[in-house]
Amino acid sequence: KEIFISFGLFLFLLKNFFKNSIKQNYLIYLIKLISPKIVITAVENSGDFHVTSKSLRRSKIKFFAVQHSDLRGSDYVEKGNPINKLFFIPTLFCFSNYDKELFEKTDAKINKFIPAGSLKASIFLKKLKEKKISLNENKYDICLIGEPASRTINDLRDLDQYYEIPGKIAKFTLQLCKKNNLSLVFSGKNPELDYQHLEEVLYYKYFLKDHSFDILPKKNSLSTFENAFQSKLIIGHASTFLREI
Repeated sequence: KEIFISFGLFLFLLKNFFKNSIKQNYLIYLIKLISPKIVITAVENSGDFHVTSKSLRRSKIKFFAVQHSDLRGSDYVEKGNPINKLFFIPTLFCFSNYDKELFEKTDAKINKFIPAGSLKASIFLKKLKEKKISLNENKYDICLIGEPASRTINDLRDLDQYYEIPGKIAKFTLQLCKKNNLSLVFSGKNPELDYQHLEEVLYYKYFLKDHSFDILPKKNSLSTFENAFQSKLIIGHASTFLREI
């Protein structure tokens, strides 16, 4: 909401005009001016972070990124793709060694990996412990993760009939529950008052014409964890949440 302008910034922008975008040069100058000990981001695929951390790699400032998305199957981990050549992260707190091995096969430049699990999952577990919340881990037989592919483009989009996959998974899951009398919690991706929740319902209605079902809208950022935590089995497709849980 605020832009800081100075004569020094003006000179820096002119000097580096052809090196980076104006936004990236502005961020580099501002960070140099603030001179923090640490710069950290929760968006590991941020181009601004990559350019900034690379430009200031010889400074005393330490740059950290925390993994928030599962990038398998995306352009970011495709060998030879120009987009992953732009990756520059001095230290990445990743989900697991699997992610380390994934990135090491690409052209991404990541100096250090620290497998640390999911930040959101750890926040959820900490909340349970601090508030002494007791949940029944056997409340549901199956938790189905809502992943409507009506408008969004996710991983593995190059597969034929990609947009049908989450719908068919839901159909097979409901058939399984009906056949074996299993309890199901269908955990939605979007809040109830969000127009995308309506899209989600309409998407699944198309595939589940022969089934009665209820999609629980997302109450908060941790409600999907709550549903999954109370289930014996979690089923999904390409959701980052599957990796996190």
